[in-house]
Amino acid sequence: MTRHAQQLGKTLLSDVLVRRWAVTLWLLVLVTCSPSDALRPSAPGRLAVVAGLQSNRLLAVDLNSGTIKTLVPGVFTDGIIAGDPEGRLVFARSRTVQGARGVLAIEPATSKTLWTAGGLGHEIDFSLSETLVASTAGDALLVCNVVRATKPGAVLLEPSTGRVLRFLDGLPCTSASAMPPSGSLPSGGFALFGRRDQSRRSIDSLFLLSAQTFEIVDSLAAPASPLWGAVAAPDGRSLYLAAGTRLFKYDLALKRIAASVPSPIPLGLLTVGSRAGHLLLSDPGVSIDLPGLGFIYEYDGGLALVRAIDLRSFSEANGTPPTMGPAQLTTDGALVVVATGTPERGSLYGVQRSRLLVVNYQDGAPVRAINLKDWGAGLVLPLK
Repeated sequence: MTRHAQQLGKTLLSDVLVRRWAVTLWLLVLVTCSPSDALRPSAPGRLAVVAGLQSNRLLAVDLNSGTIKTLVPGVFTDGIIAGDPEGRLVFARSRTVQGARGVLAIEPATSKTLWTAGGLGHEIDFSLSETLVASTAGDALLVCNVVRATKPGAVLLEPSTGRVLRFLDGLPCTSASAMPPSGSLPSGGFALFGRRDQSRRSIDSLFLLSAQTFEIVDSLAAPASPLWGAVAAPDGRSLYLAAGTRLFKYDLALKRIAASVPSPIPLGLLTVGSRAGHLLLSDPGVSIDLPGLGFIYEYDGGLALVRAIDLRSFSEANGTPPTMGPAQLTTDGALVVVATGTPERGSLYGVQRSRLLVVNYQDGAPVRAINLKDWGAGLVLPLK
């Protein structure tokens, strides 16, 4: 994922970027548990991992009971997380007490750290890394925006060991989405988004990276600017983009826009649901004085609006709707989970404590709000 990690003049750009990454970073309560504690959700597919920035912890949350446990006591993270396709591993950008940053892999079933990459003496500097994405085959972990010997680029790590597979010198990558095998990428790969001209501030281009050759095989300019996000369709034939004030479906085989609709919100966070490639668009608001509307919008694969899931029943006491991170479906497809909250200071419409909202996917009915006893909102990683 994170993660997730997302510009309206210089000041608004700063606000949006802070919100975009605050929306993808969890500020969670410090809860301790023994590393030997196995994670036993009360039902399959009802466990989620969340990452904290202020608390710097990875937490496991049982969505049925609301129980929260520290995944690995003593491990500190920067809130950027991802998972492998099989649900066996959680990857996170780590940080030491001294401030050094790296990447680590954790086995949720045993709460054990399997490997750590980065830090003093490592060939890759992960200090500026913003995104972790595992390939759909589970054979590579992409880390965007890293440095090796003063050269910027991206790096592919072996998920089981953390070994460097390939450093991609100069690759323009600030974020990415895993791509399944398709005609454009027979072995799968990644859709990267970044800037063709590094002197520009707007993210305006997409690049397709082959998982077989580790080469860029195609690129396209965003249909509008700035590019807020891009996610791949489950069949790998299309990319969905949130760019400017619209949503786009881009056909990779025909190399053209197949559908386009106005976005109901200025800045949306796109994720792909498990129901036939449906999209979920959550509303983080735009800046410190513009809260979201309190809806998660669901679209089908052709970008027809299916429904708006109303989360206003979770509004604050002053009536302000919850400010959201990216929404996710649990692996059993039964629940939608989304983190909400604001930083402790700055929001002119009032601050919001961190919560994890759980909603029934079938009818959109609220199930529960889990109080995380901290500030901010961010990535949720449902586990199998």
